[in-house]
Amino acid sequence: MKKYLQTGLFLLMAMALIIGGRAIAFAATLPAQISVNSYGVYTDTSSTNQLSKVEEGLTYCIKFTVLNYTDSDLSGVKLSVANAGGFSEVSAAAAFAIASSSSTEVPVYVDFDGSSKYLTLTLSYSVGADTYTRTQKISISEAVVKETTTVVDDDDDFDPIVPTPKLSIMSRDVSVTAGQSSTISLSLNNISGNTAKSIVAMLQPGSGIEDIFADAGDGAYKYSLNTLSAGKSQTVNFTFTPPASLKGGSYPMTLNLTYRNTSGTTYTDSYDFSLKVDSNTMPVDLQVASVKVLGATGQVMAGKAFDLQVNVKNSGSVTAKSVKIAFDDLSQDTFFRTGEYGDLSLGSVAGSATVSGSVHLTASESLDNGFIPLSVSIKYLDAGEEKTVTSKVFIPVGGAEGGEGAVPRIILSQYHMDQPTISAGGIFTFYFSLQNTSLSKTVNNLKISVGSEDGVIIPNSGSNSFFVRSIQPGKEASLQLELSVKADAETKSYPLTFSIEFEDNKGTQLTSSETISIPVIQPQKLVIQNQSYPPTGNVGMPIALSLEYINKGKGTLYNLTVSVEGDVTTEEGGNIYVGNLTSGSMDYLETEITPNAVGEIPCKIVFTFEDASGEENRIEEPFTISVAEAMPVGPETGDPTGEVPPPETGGSPLIWIILAVVVVAAVTTVLLIRRKRKKARLARESEDAEDVEEADIDI
Repeated sequence: MKKYLQTGLFLLMAMALIIGGRAIAFAATLPAQISVNSYGVYTDTSSTNQLSKVEEGLTYCIKFTVLNYTDSDLSGVKLSVANAGGFSEVSAAAAFAIASSSSTEVPVYVDFDGSSKYLTLTLSYSVGADTYTRTQKISISEAVVKETTTVVDDDDDFDPIVPTPKLSIMSRDVSVTAGQSSTISLSLNNISGNTAKSIVAMLQPGSGIEDIFADAGDGAYKYSLNTLSAGKSQTVNFTFTPPASLKGGSYPMTLNLTYRNTSGTTYTDSYDFSLKVDSNTMPVDLQVASVKVLGATGQVMAGKAFDLQVNVKNSGSVTAKSVKIAFDDLSQDTFFRTGEYGDLSLGSVAGSATVSGSVHLTASESLDNGFIPLSVSIKYLDAGEEKTVTSKVFIPVGGAEGGEGAVPRIILSQYHMDQPTISAGGIFTFYFSLQNTSLSKTVNNLKISVGSEDGVIIPNSGSNSFFVRSIQPGKEASLQLELSVKADAETKSYPLTFSIEFEDNKGTQLTSSETISIPVIQPQKLVIQNQSYPPTGNVGMPIALSLEYINKGKGTLYNLTVSVEGDVTTEEGGNIYVGNLTSGSMDYLETEITPNAVGEIPCKIVFTFEDASGEENRIEEPFTISVAEAMPVGPETGDPTGEVPPPETGGSPLIWIILAVVVVAAVTTVLLIRRKRKKARLARESEDAEDVEEADIDI
């Protein structure tokens, strides 16, 4: 508290520096980011034919090209010509505005007395309480100086107008689609009054998309242009196919520009923009679709060699490269290979494609009749990363001695779910098939019990056990079960176990068990509260908004970004990257927005983030601002009415000024204290975010 009171007193003392009842005005030197870039001499403003000679005693219209190099829109800019040198201003130019990274033409009428070819001009504008000025002394080459003049011009004192081009990009909302031919299209604009030559534009990918051009040639990210005349635009296209494995989202991208002026001087510029990647592709998903024993019988004879065909399907849309098949559990007791051998190579497997390969194996003499399991590993490269998936296949064995005494087995031959992701607290349907691996015996009176670790996944209704009358030799029974997940389940995979009791054809009691993993994720829950949106505003006038947000879900929100959408300009200039927001954490947004148009302006606060599975989520919080025209500002006092208030009688203006300063200092101190208290309150609330009462937004 003491620190903030000292700050307020310091402001009070600083603002009370009054001399003779007049406030001291401070002026700052204008950075070299706004200047006259070129000019042309004409007879009047409507003329389009430049004059090649400026003679004594005449009035001319000089059209100056003023260039704004800054990233901010400027308004109220003034250009004036001093009555010095050979030129004098006839009438002042009106104040004007210049958008960021753009130029405008400002006409000024001047008289020429023939004494000097030099002209002195001043540029000025204000930002808040600061006034910026820049003076340029330039040479008007068209001026004809009197031979009898005694004026000596100092050529080292003038500010020459170098033919400096300036390029910018005007369209920055670009998107590409992973795995598909896409084009980044940018509008390259010469905003200066000078020609740009030998232009080279190169894209530089940012974090997360460093390899976006890995499979493309130089033309994918490099564009060359011979010339771009003053005030002209050129569409620059970069066409390429982003990697299909590229994850959807917004990524940083930079356009680097190199170009020259007509004198050969080199200039460089860089422009950052956001590249949106649409990922309509499915990642690599390789599985053993089927196996087939080659030959007339389609079965393996115990003790005999055979050829096994393995069919691998890629259910994704991304190509898997360098695909190989390995058999991990070969054994002299089941199936084995002889001699020297390596993995079975299948090459590349495109999306939705199925490829086949065959391997020579030998069956053990001790095998019983039935379906014997064999583990198959599929190795492949996905975006340069080596991955492995393992499947279990079943090889039919027949003709073994003592086959009639072989014990039948029940296996979980296939399964799938009705949802791509299973959420904690959700309900899903599980489809599965049980297969009788015996080729000669029927199994009867099957009782299937389903359970999971700590009861995380259980049947949604009824018992966890059900009954199947019988399954014929080699056949399957297809079943389905509605299951529910505990609401507080953590994000991870949970084992789901199927315990099977059954009888063979002689009534012998047998058992079997199968376990699979069910991936569960916590649903994301972002809560928005204490919203303070501005109901009204004026064009060009910043207005404040604020809100708080809490992660009330069980999982972390990854790569959280907050932005404001609508016909407004934000003080941050775009997205606000928050990062990861852990469960129970609270944060707040305080920013200013500036309306750009009059009327009812619909806006949105947009939150985007990724969940644990990498899926991008988006939450929108809409609000509307009623925007009026910009408020006029008086030339002397800054009073929005434009009027200069008359002096009060019976009192000193100094007293009123000091009182106003005291009020401003007090308000500043209160705001600082309130901000400190707010941060403390947010810290307390984040410890018990579950107790806050507000509207929940579930995803």
